[in-house]
Amino acid sequence: MNLWLTSLHVTTNNDNCTSLKKYGLINLQQAISLDTPFKHYLKEFGITFDLIQRSFNYKSNTYDISREFNAFSTDTNELQLQNIAYKLYEDHQVNGFFSYDNVLTYGGYVNKRPEFLLNLSSLLKLPNLVYNWERNNKCYVIKFIVPINDYIDWTFINKSELLYLDQEEIDITKRKWLINETLSNIYEGFFHQTLRDIYSYLRPNLNIPSSNFVKIYTEDEYLKAYSYKKT
Repeated sequence: MNLWLTSLHVTTNNDNCTSLKKYGLINLQQAISLDTPFKHYLKEFGITFDLIQRSFNYKSNTYDISREFNAFSTDTNELQLQNIAYKLYEDHQVNGFFSYDNVLTYGGYVNKRPEFLLNLSSLLKLPNLVYNWERNNKCYVIKFIVPINDYIDWTFINKSELLYLDQEEIDITKRKWLINETLSNIYEGFFHQTLRDIYSYLRPNLNIPSSNFVKIYTEDEYLKAYSYKKT
């Protein structure tokens, strides 16, 4: 029998979650390809992507993100291109939180705008790409549920350890992880009134249909439901 796990995902939009209810929670590649407010927003600034050719255009300029980047480069533009390529092709899955003390305070400021916008803004010298999004979009916290097997295995197991485990051992290790983390969170919550930072990562090509949404919270609704104070 498969286990179903609950996660929280923080997002921002300006259509009262209409596109979320239509497409569900989708990965970054889908967000810039489907008929979404995010794709239209980028297009308003003259930014379009070609995922197959691994490139994107800004006005009359084409940026190649297919090549190997120098991991030790100190060039700011090179680093931003590398970040954009990484997020589009290596880290484009839906990310979330199994537990976290107030997800609205997460360091990536995902309650303000997609992190991807910051990379584009820095590279293209377009501060309004970020500012306009933050001014015109609202934050929502999506509580959803999916089977444990929909999460990438390294959500639960160190990548290096995965190399030496067969599928049965992986399944057992994931369940042991779940028990240990749950008990640790109970301990931390009881004795220290805090939660462990436990992140969740969906498999890259999976999306979460809106039928799997348990609740869509506004910021205020989330804070009230989880007894956090507004910062």
